[in-house]
Amino acid sequence: MQPANVLRQRKSIVVRRTLLAVLLAVFATPSLAAEAWDLFDFPELLINSYDVRDLPDGPVARHTAGGIDPKDAVQPDSSFRPVKLSDGDGVRFAPGSGAHLDFADIRDALGSYRWSLVTFRISANTDDAETALITVNLPAEVGNVAGTQTPALIFRPVDGTLIARWRGLTDAGSTDFDVISAAVVADGETWNVALAYRRHGRIFLNVNGYEGRPSGPETFTFSNVRSISSRLSRIGSAEPSGIDWSYQTIAFGQSDLSEALVDKIVAWAMWRVGRGPQLPPDSRYSMAPPLVDTADRPKRYVFDAESWKKTWAKTSKRSRQRKKGDPLPQASAYVPVFLDDFRRNSVGLSYASAGGERHIWYGPGWNESVGKLARMQPPGATPDLYRHDPEAQHLTLSLAYDDGWRAPALYSVNDAGVGRSWAGGGIFRARVKFPAIEGNPKVGYFPAIPWFYNVEHLIWRSGERIEFDGFEFEGIDPRWINGGSSHVHKGYYPGHFGRLSEDAPNHKIFGKRAWVDVWDGEFHLWEVRIEPEETSLAVDGKILATAPTPREYLERLYMVIDYALKPDQGEPDRTTSHDMVIDYVEVLQRREIVDAVPALFLRRPEISGSARVGAALTCHAHLPDAVRDIRFHWIGADGYPKAVSTAPEYVVSEADLGDKLRCRVRAVGATDMPEAYSAETDQIVSGKRAKMDTYSDKSAAR
Repeated sequence: MQPANVLRQRKSIVVRRTLLAVLLAVFATPSLAAEAWDLFDFPELLINSYDVRDLPDGPVARHTAGGIDPKDAVQPDSSFRPVKLSDGDGVRFAPGSGAHLDFADIRDALGSYRWSLVTFRISANTDDAETALITVNLPAEVGNVAGTQTPALIFRPVDGTLIARWRGLTDAGSTDFDVISAAVVADGETWNVALAYRRHGRIFLNVNGYEGRPSGPETFTFSNVRSISSRLSRIGSAEPSGIDWSYQTIAFGQSDLSEALVDKIVAWAMWRVGRGPQLPPDSRYSMAPPLVDTADRPKRYVFDAESWKKTWAKTSKRSRQRKKGDPLPQASAYVPVFLDDFRRNSVGLSYASAGGERHIWYGPGWNESVGKLARMQPPGATPDLYRHDPEAQHLTLSLAYDDGWRAPALYSVNDAGVGRSWAGGGIFRARVKFPAIEGNPKVGYFPAIPWFYNVEHLIWRSGERIEFDGFEFEGIDPRWINGGSSHVHKGYYPGHFGRLSEDAPNHKIFGKRAWVDVWDGEFHLWEVRIEPEETSLAVDGKILATAPTPREYLERLYMVIDYALKPDQGEPDRTTSHDMVIDYVEVLQRREIVDAVPALFLRRPEISGSARVGAALTCHAHLPDAVRDIRFHWIGADGYPKAVSTAPEYVVSEADLGDKLRCRVRAVGATDMPEAYSAETDQIVSGKRAKMDTYSDKSAAR
């Protein structure tokens, strides 16, 4: 049944709910009344916004914007100005007028414009042409490339649908990713609420409380290339065939909205235009507007200068080497949660919009300066700087010269932050070898393995960016190692809401010559061990240095490996590639983290089904029914990623024979996206097994 039919059948319910809502508002006890929720009371959410209340009546030459990064919408030509109507009727774009407002492009649309809210009314006949209500980063006159329409909201009169469109990139080239809804009321009188948003790689459209549907295959790892500079964004359409519509509020905001926050934003907007009782029957806000609660305050990292200073003052640089040369303690209290031994080619584009769930690593990553003076090069380009050897099961990252120096980088998340990251510390290992060079190379080689950023900075652009560099190797000295260089950078939008205006003072755990020759052509195991109290750096199982663990190291971090170049310190031979070979990378976390059950989970996730080839296993998340957006990550006993999906089922294959499987459940739709691990299954066997097993805490102890 279409939403419009549902609304027609619910007229009497709407009337009763409206009366009840009025009575509640009149007779509510003031001492018990909670704070009413208002989008504009959460200014850190808003990057750029336009509210009709800010405008005088008459033609609109400029709509002054609000938000962290306001971009005024303007129309210098009086013949193409929309009109602000009286009595709160909004800003009207008359049919056939070509009226529109332009505002500046945003190169960071992928990171900053995570959601877009429009309250509008529209009048259209089926023979009218489709009209864009908003378009972030307009397509160029020639070519409709990825990075444009991030997003666009388009009304299609022929079938009465609203389309939220993002222009992304696939293996086949630049592609539209559309989510459509038929819940629009296009009678010219009724106000509609549309919220287009992204969450952890999925794209959504909610219209008047009803979720839309993708027009094609759904994407679970949506990312995007950055938009081309000097491209306009637009409210309305310059086409003379545009239809009659008006807006009251347009807002663009940051953060991946939880399901609870999506419901609140839509409900707030619906009540604001007088349509709250017409929310879907199962909406918790159809009887009364939303109130402020704990869902509005997600956990956020906030830099504390005093804490940062005290942590680094606990030990002198000399005392950080008190355990130098000692063997690392056994990792018996740790559980493998990640491994890539490069049994297959696991690297994909960090800005591809679909298919990223197949990959373990993403390149070249969002940070264009990682390569220093070498230009970052993506996988698949020429020359190939990401060479997989299926026989040796190695990945080679190379520096190469091709009309300038080119460099590679691996990230464990794509540019939108979708992928693998870890909170609470752990053991991070990479077995790597560099070229064999006799004596001092005296060149600007600058590889780094492994190092980290916090995931939050990709989603909250006003927040600080934590950087922790595990190991950086200088090409000008074969034994010199920079270890544990630690930074807290100002955010993409610095200085807002008490945030850093400038980077915090950086510190380093280890900056000395070591006993190992980095450029000896041999594999060495580089390890970063982050524990709650102490962090250790080690090579080949022996400690280089230790230091107290700043709380920044325990945030949710993703991993980076790259090969950079500083030509001013000496330029390598341009006629050959300069390689580092990676044997494997692994992550282990403390058992207490793997066995933990976060507060949201009803109990620890469980796997049911037979541990045999060909059988279907099911991961039971044990989450409240209100959490619908869930990711299921299947991993082997050694941490090797098997699959990730939004469905809880996994079919056991021959590749799993002899392994034990575990499911990591991430509650993507919940506030703070908590995650929990199941216990392991029994060892996978071939053949049939009659009984059905459930792998719980009890079976794990067995």
